[in-house]
Amino acid sequence: MRVRTGLSLLVVALLGGACASVTPHITLPPLVLGEPSFFPTREAHVLLDSFGSLGMPPEYAETLRQAGCRVVVFRPLSPLDIRVNSPS
Repeated sequence: MRVRTGLSLLVVALLGGACASVTPHITLPPLVLGEPSFFPTREAHVLLDSFGSLGMPPEYAETLRQAGCRVVVFRPLSPLDIRVNSPS
């Protein structure tokens, strides 16, 4: 019984020590502007669902546009468009 308890304590101590050396995911690495990783390398296209993005502030889409993204709304809602999606 003592060997099992000692072994359990050893395993817990080793696992605890291993977890202590892992960098928390909340901590960001040091960032320096001007690094090549910050240079724009691609075009970004953002597709927003019209119903799902109803609660999104318009400033968010404008911020994306100013950053160089192309923002498009998928199937914009219209009060004149009365379509019912039903199986045929």
